[in-house]
Amino acid sequence: MTIIVRGLEEKGFLSHETFGNTYRYQADVTADEYKSGALKRVVAKYFNNSYLGVVSSLVKEEEISTDELRSILDAHQCKKSPANVSVWISPAGENVSPGVSRIPSLC
Repeated sequence: MTIIVRGLEEKGFLSHETFGNTYRYQADVTADEYKSGALKRVVAKYFNNSYLGVVSSLVKEEEISTDELRSILDAHQCKKSPANVSVWISPAGENVSPGVSRIPSLC
């Protein structure tokens, strides 16, 4: 156990305080920081730093549907859109002008 804890401490994940002959350990990274780093390591190790490779693998193995992938892309596009701008799309997916029968996008 001591070897594992020391390894985590050397890597910067943990630190400790000494109380006599007792140690109190605490996390030095947040869960989000750890998740981000873990994802980067997996992509680097197994997909040669290619996020496209990750997504392609997920689609190929049917872990994610193309509809779910479109939803992710749409959500990402919404984040890039300027605030307070309404975007309207037709059922076929093209932009339409006001006054035309339309469905609002989720942005």
